[in-house]
Amino acid sequence: MSQASTTQLYNPNTHTWSDRLLSSLGLSPKLFPPLVPAGTELGALRPEIAKSTGLEDAKVVASCSHETAAALMGLPISPGECWAYLQMGSWTVIGTELLNPIITDGSRASDFTNEVGFGGSIRFSKQTVGLWILEECRRFWKEKDREIDEGLLTHMAGSSPPFESLIDPTDPRFLEPGDMPLKIHAFCRETRQPVPRKPGPITRCVMESLALQYRKTLHEIEELTGRQIARLYLLGGSANALLKHFIANAVRLPLVVVPADAAVTGNVIVQALALGTSSHLKRHGKSCAIPLRPKP
Repeated sequence: MSQASTTQLYNPNTHTWSDRLLSSLGLSPKLFPPLVPAGTELGALRPEIAKSTGLEDAKVVASCSHETAAALMGLPISPGECWAYLQMGSWTVIGTELLNPIITDGSRASDFTNEVGFGGSIRFSKQTVGLWILEECRRFWKEKDREIDEGLLTHMAGSSPPFESLIDPTDPRFLEPGDMPLKIHAFCRETRQPVPRKPGPITRCVMESLALQYRKTLHEIEELTGRQIARLYLLGGSANALLKHFIANAVRLPLVVVPADAAVTGNVIVQALALGTSSHLKRHGKSCAIPLRPKP
């Protein structure tokens, strides 16, 4: 179910495939298998597989098939904790976990989505710009025989003046490939800011702009959910130390850097819960999600 809920063919109210959408798209319901929640024990291996693998006592469990759903199960979350997560990559996903989906004009206008996790929890999240802009800058410099080692580039960015120039990472020009440094020059010139010319200042400009964009998105989450985020978990581990530092300063929250194997840990937890071998982990079920409440 955690994977099905990401397809946009899932009805979060009926907890199954949307007959209306399948019909509108001319898709046969026979193509879509029955859905089961994460943590469902499906049974034993077929006899021929058990014999060929030597795993006669193994049981098959439907775990969190979506990587993010599994990773959230691997977080060291305390009961009642108000938290959010930031999954860094070429594109970044920022969200939190709720008991119920938020399906409103406001959530739609802000491009938030609702996806299913363990125990029926809802990942309320938004995809925004990530490392894509920096990746395009490095690709352009490499093509111009100006390839710079990531460690040196980070050092140059850290040595550059802070907040000298900022961009709007969601500006459509930055979503297309091309001469990304030139696009940054143009944006800064149009907004009457100092134009960063060298790789160090350009990199710092992008990193600080991303960090502020993430702060803005967290504020949107707080407004739409009516809850105040107290801790941010950084998934993926692909962001460098300087960017993590900028993010922590921008959001003004404790930042927990999650190991890259969090999804593996989460899937082990789900299987243990399904098989009844770790009852003390029940706090990772619905109790980890915070009900919606009005902001004071």
